[in-house]
Amino acid sequence: MSQSKNNIQDVDWSIRYPENWAEISWKCRESTNFRCCLCRSEATQTHHALYTYRDGKVIADFRGIGSYLFPLCDDCHEIAHHPFNYRKDSKNPVLGNKNSPRFYKLLREGWLDKKRKVQKMTQKD
Repeated sequence: MSQSKNNIQDVDWSIRYPENWAEISWKCRESTNFRCCLCRSEATQTHHALYTYRDGKVIADFRGIGSYLFPLCDDCHEIAHHPFNYRKDSKNPVLGNKNSPRFYKLLREGWLDKKRKVQKMTQKD
């Protein structure tokens, strides 16, 4: 029996992550001194709040850091994907999913706050 094209297991998720994803993720987490942008825990993951820029290109580069890519701890990453905070696109599950505007605002404001603190720390040195 052939599998349906709509089978989620048949989806190619790798388009979200370029070959240098480890470096992008590391730089993203480094941008907040490896602190989660929603709490004070260690940032262990990089979260996509959105997967494509307005021009349709995949957000998988350094310019997405702090705008669409955010450093999170494991617990906050799970919260970021909770249905209350995350919108799944059944027509485009690979690139169409995104955080709600309300949750995106929390991510962005949290990142800006952590980034300012990192900048203050480095200016003191």
